[in-house]
Amino acid sequence: MMEKFHSEILKTIEINGEDVVVSQGGKIIIADNEHEVDSGSVIKVKEGQDVKEGDILVTFDPYHIPIISSHDGKVQYRHFTPKNIRDEKYDVHEYLVVRSVDSTDSEPRVHILDKKNEKN
Repeated sequence: MMEKFHSEILKTIEINGEDVVVSQGGKIIIADNEHEVDSGSVIKVKEGQDVKEGDILVTFDPYHIPIISSHDGKVQYRHFTPKNIRDEKYDVHEYLVVRSVDSTDSEPRVHILDKKNEKN
Protein backbone atom coordinates (compact mmCIF):
# COMPACT_ATOMS: atom_id res chain seq x y z
CA MET A 1 0.00 0.00 0.00
CA MET A 2 1.39 3.41 -0.97
CA GLU A 3 1.51 6.22 1.61
CA LYS A 4 2.69 9.85 1.43
CA PHE A 5 5.92 10.98 3.12
CA HIS A 6 5.44 14.04 5.33
CA SER A 7 7.85 15.79 7.69
CA GLU A 8 7.29 18.07 10.65
CA ILE A 9 9.74 20.64 12.10
CA LEU A 10 12.45 19.18 9.88
CA LYS A 11 15.10 21.64 8.68
CA THR A 12 17.64 20.29 6.20
CA ILE A 13 20.58 21.62 4.23
CA GLU A 14 22.13 20.08 1.14
CA ILE A 15 25.58 18.58 1.71
CA ASN A 16 27.25 16.73 -1.17
CA GLY A 17 23.90 16.33 -2.93
CA GLU A 18 22.10 14.89 0.11
CA ASP A 19 19.49 16.47 2.39
CA VAL A 20 21.01 16.43 5.89
CA VAL A 21 18.88 17.22 8.95
CA VAL A 22 20.13 20.18 11.02
CA SER A 23 17.10 20.62 13.30
CA GLN A 24 16.41 19.04 16.67
CA GLY A 25 13.11 17.31 17.41
CA GLY A 26 12.10 16.76 13.79
CA LYS A 27 9.71 14.00 12.76
CA ILE A 28 8.70 12.09 9.68
CA ILE A 29 5.12 10.95 9.39
CA ILE A 30 3.85 8.00 7.37
CA ALA A 31 0.10 7.44 7.67
CA ASP A 32 -0.51 7.45 11.46
CA ASN A 33 3.10 6.68 12.43
CA GLU A 34 5.52 9.37 13.66
CA HIS A 35 9.27 8.77 13.86
CA GLU A 36 11.82 11.13 15.43
CA VAL A 37 14.72 12.11 13.17
CA ASP A 38 18.10 12.97 14.72
CA SER A 39 20.30 15.84 13.58
CA GLY A 40 22.81 14.51 11.05
CA SER A 41 20.34 12.06 9.51
CA VAL A 42 20.13 11.90 5.71
CA ILE A 43 16.61 12.16 4.24
CA LYS A 44 16.29 9.80 1.25
CA VAL A 45 12.80 10.89 0.08
CA LYS A 46 11.12 14.19 -0.81
CA GLU A 47 8.15 15.84 0.90
CA GLY A 48 4.90 14.41 -0.50
CA GLN A 49 6.65 11.53 -2.27
CA ASP A 50 4.76 8.24 -2.46
CA VAL A 51 6.51 5.49 -0.47
CA LYS A 52 5.82 1.80 -0.10
CA GLU A 53 6.71 -0.85 2.42
CA GLY A 54 10.47 -1.50 2.48
CA ASP A 55 11.52 1.93 1.11
CA ILE A 56 14.45 3.53 2.96
CA LEU A 57 13.33 6.96 4.17
CA VAL A 58 16.19 8.08 6.44
CA THR A 59 19.72 6.91 7.15
CA PHE A 60 21.75 7.68 10.26
CA ASP A 61 25.21 6.66 11.45
CA PRO A 62 25.15 6.40 15.27
CA TYR A 63 28.97 6.36 15.37
CA HIS A 64 29.32 9.66 13.50
CA ILE A 65 27.32 12.48 15.02
CA PRO A 66 28.19 15.68 13.19
CA ILE A 67 27.82 19.24 14.33
CA ILE A 68 26.41 21.03 11.29
CA SER A 69 26.52 24.77 10.76
CA SER A 70 23.29 26.32 9.54
CA HIS A 71 25.08 29.62 8.71
CA ASP A 72 27.91 30.67 6.43
CA GLY A 73 30.88 32.20 8.20
CA LYS A 74 34.25 31.75 9.82
CA VAL A 75 34.81 29.25 12.65
CA GLN A 76 36.15 30.52 15.95
CA TYR A 77 37.12 28.07 18.71
CA ARG A 78 36.50 29.18 22.30
CA HIS A 79 38.11 27.58 25.35
CA PHE A 80 39.52 24.52 23.56
CA THR A 81 42.09 23.33 21.06
CA PRO A 82 41.34 20.61 18.49
CA LYS A 83 44.00 17.90 18.45
CA ASN A 84 44.35 15.76 15.31
CA ILE A 85 44.88 12.10 16.16
CA ARG A 86 45.86 9.58 13.48
CA ASP A 87 45.31 5.86 13.89
CA GLU A 88 48.17 4.45 11.81
CA LYS A 89 46.82 0.91 11.78
CA TYR A 90 43.53 1.93 10.12
CA ASP A 91 44.74 5.22 8.56
CA VAL A 92 41.92 7.14 10.23
CA HIS A 93 42.06 10.76 11.41
CA GLU A 94 39.88 12.10 14.18
CA TYR A 95 39.86 15.24 16.27
CA LEU A 96 39.90 15.36 20.03
CA VAL A 97 38.76 18.48 21.85
CA VAL A 98 41.32 19.48 24.47
CA ARG A 99 40.07 22.00 27.01
CA SER A 100 42.35 25.00 27.47
CA VAL A 101 44.14 25.06 30.83
CA ASP A 102 43.12 28.66 31.49
CA SER A 103 39.40 28.03 30.92
CA THR A 104 38.41 25.93 33.94
CA ASP A 105 35.22 27.97 34.48
CA SER A 106 34.18 28.11 30.80
CA GLU A 107 32.61 25.54 28.51
CA PRO A 108 34.28 24.70 25.19
CA ARG A 109 32.29 26.01 22.21
CA VAL A 110 32.44 26.87 18.54
CA HIS A 111 31.20 30.21 17.22
CA ILE A 112 30.37 30.92 13.58
CA LEU A 113 31.20 34.54 12.78
CA ASP A 114 29.54 36.43 9.94
CA LYS A 115 31.27 38.87 7.57
CA LYS A 116 31.26 41.55 10.31
CA ASN A 117 32.93 39.07 12.72
CA GLU A 118 29.74 38.92 14.81
CA LYS A 119 28.29 35.69 16.21
CA ASN A 120 25.40 34.13 14.32
